[in-house]
Amino acid sequence: MLISFTHDCDIPAILPGVKPTGRKVTIPFVVVVGFEGGEVAFERIYWDQASLLVQLGLIDRAGLPVSGAEQAARLLDPCLPSNTLIEKR
Repeated sequence: MLISFTHDCDIPAILPGVKPTGRKVTIPFVVVVGFEGGEVAFERIYWDQASLLVQLGLIDRAGLPVSGAEQAARLLDPCLPSNTLIEKR
């Protein structure tokens, strides 16, 4: 799923100790849910923290294998290039 928000409040679950930046973020989340006996047994949530930090302006991606908002844009538009972090030879 894609989650979009403006970082205008504390979000300790994904940004512990990070004060609001006022920036907009769109980031893919992957949720894995396991069931046992017809009930939820576990839930695991994954996201690319580096992409989140790039969008908030908290890390500079120069020289790092990190993407930003284009990661989410590619999910919405399959015509956009993928794997742009891998240099083609």
